[in-house]
Amino acid sequence: MSEPRLGNLITLLLPARSYKINCAWTTEKLMPGIEQFACRLLLIFDQLYPSELQNYFGLNDREREVLLDSLLANRLITINPDGHVEASSFLRKHAASNDGKPSLVKYQEKTEEVAFDLLTLSVCKSQPHRRLTSGLPELLPRNKIGVETSAVIEAFSTQFRHHLMLSRNNEYERQRTQLYKVMGCSSHEMVQIPVEVEVSYIAVANSEPQKFTHSYERIGNNRLSLANELEAHIADFLGDQHLEESGLDCADYCELVQDPVLKLFSNGYKFDYSGWLDAREKRQTGYGNQQSSGILGAVYLPDNAKRFISEFHDALRSHEGTLAPKAIWYSSKVPLWGANSIQLAQFNRDLGETLNKYTDDQSARVTLLHLSDSNTDSRLHRKHHLGRFANAIGLTSDADFDRLELLLIPGLIGLVQYHGQPNADSALTLPIGYITTDPERLKHLESLLAKRVAGATATINWSESKSETLGSLLPDSLLANLHNKSGDDVGLAIRRQQKTSGSIAARAILSLRNKI
Repeated sequence: MSEPRLGNLITLLLPARSYKINCAWTTEKLMPGIEQFACRLLLIFDQLYPSELQNYFGLNDREREVLLDSLLANRLITINPDGHVEASSFLRKHAASNDGKPSLVKYQEKTEEVAFDLLTLSVCKSQPHRRLTSGLPELLPRNKIGVETSAVIEAFSTQFRHHLMLSRNNEYERQRTQLYKVMGCSSHEMVQIPVEVEVSYIAVANSEPQKFTHSYERIGNNRLSLANELEAHIADFLGDQHLEESGLDCADYCELVQDPVLKLFSNGYKFDYSGWLDAREKRQTGYGNQQSSGILGAVYLPDNAKRFISEFHDALRSHEGTLAPKAIWYSSKVPLWGANSIQLAQFNRDLGETLNKYTDDQSARVTLLHLSDSNTDSRLHRKHHLGRFANAIGLTSDADFDRLELLLIPGLIGLVQYHGQPNADSALTLPIGYITTDPERLKHLESLLAKRVAGATATINWSESKSETLGSLLPDSLLANLHNKSGDDVGLAIRRQQKTSGSIAARAILSLRNKI
């Protein structure tokens, strides 16, 4: 049986609230041998005169006072009115829980800031607001946002060890720290906790693929699995997504992008993912040359991103002639498209940096194209994608946005994918298509993109620099097909294309004359 294939990685935001919790805890410390034996004597004999301890250990007067001062400071002894030294109740309590052995326990009162998700009241790692997580899909609490103080205190008490694991790096300290008591808590502020949802698939003969989801909270380089109850909330959220069978279907997509491989597995809006995965294992999904190859899953997934950037490097190294450093990302109109934080943002950075290495003026641009028929549409896209894309252009509904996704750097590399629905009971899509550096395919994809935006009015929704224009973000092949309401850049692009076409025609005529 083959291993599950990662198809998507989605970032969701959990609603949470942070609380300031006043508590006390004890931490067991290493105890000097003489202090440990002194405590053992006191636990055995109940009380001793200071002189008896001094004589037992052979101490001088100063050493005796140092010993007593240390034991008093650590709340391990008391001295009664008769001058006897006695084991404190604190020492007796901790010795009783440690097989009668005395231990040096440090008592501390703390005010801890602790975040609890509002779906299951689980302790989470509170994280500062970051631009790359803003606008991601949010899970909403089912009940009221407020939580009873008693419930928060109980949740903190039962999850104290998890709180230590999230807030303390020293493993030795974590293992020897115990919660002593909670004195109270107060509500602080609302926060959002990003969690990653991995969606993987495995082929099932003559059936739709089996889907696996795994959710976790990322703390640094570590992944913390979520509680089952929280996983259930996430599953419900994903199950509530809806995907309509409208617009471009898979069969038409294959004709549109000239994909003979996917065509073998397509049937209307349906795509046989299990059949394709099985054929992939048998190396039967090739495109006939080394310049084009199939790709399953979002391009920003770690393995896919590494492969795309590597092929992009190769294409740049072998490129001859003028370079137009513009990457165009034509979005797909499906649920949860682009709902990823770290991987998507990193991929876009790598894409821009790679392109900039081969330009003299650092003029590389990565631009998102999205549907925008109104100010409301523009605000929603800005909210959802601003943190992961440096530039974005909104296009009116004259442009076609559907299940097709296209990432193109004209003349260098392109990726085109169809967002199919692998499981009938889930609206989660699994993008599948091809990467190509084949010149003819690249020309076809550039022409296809120009046709898709034909007649649309374009507006810059946001950009990395205020000086950006449509002309600095888009290649002429796209600009020239936009409606002239988009601005003067459209007319300039048309004239540049006409001039280029005229030069090409003149060279062709001259070449023909030379042959006569």
